[in-house]
Amino acid sequence: MRRYPLVAAFCWTLFLIAVVYVRALDQPPPSVGLRVKIARAATGVACDGDARLVVVRVMSGGLAQLNSTTLTLNELDRQLEQIMSTRAERVVFVSSNDNLESGEVIAVIDIATKHADYVSLITPDVESGASAPGGCLDANLNLPPILL
Repeated sequence: MRRYPLVAAFCWTLFLIAVVYVRALDQPPPSVGLRVKIARAATGVACDGDARLVVVRVMSGGLAQLNSTTLTLNELDRQLEQIMSTRAERVVFVSSNDNLESGEVIAVIDIATKHADYVSLITPDVESGASAPGGCLDANLNLPPILL
């Protein structure tokens, strides 16, 4: 007779542990965001080696432009994997056309993040400054990343 309360307490404890465990598995993982940098326009010495920049422009309809070549997202994934496999500094610059849904831009950032160490977003002001005479893009790697 004295064992019944001990067995019941033990069973109740196991039941509570099981409920907590199942509830913990049911929860989605916490969102951590996408780690990106904000590019800046640079001039002078920082502009050496501009020819090796990888710039992806997000376009509508599941397309992206890698430097000057228009690709589907699957093709972009393969091209970035090939390009970044031989690089010591793996940086991808991302810009987008106006009036795109955020999901289209995030899909490209997600692809770039798989292959690059740094993804740096290009704002319209930075793009105009970088295209000015003597200007170029700088990934701004010395600042902490921004979580989107």
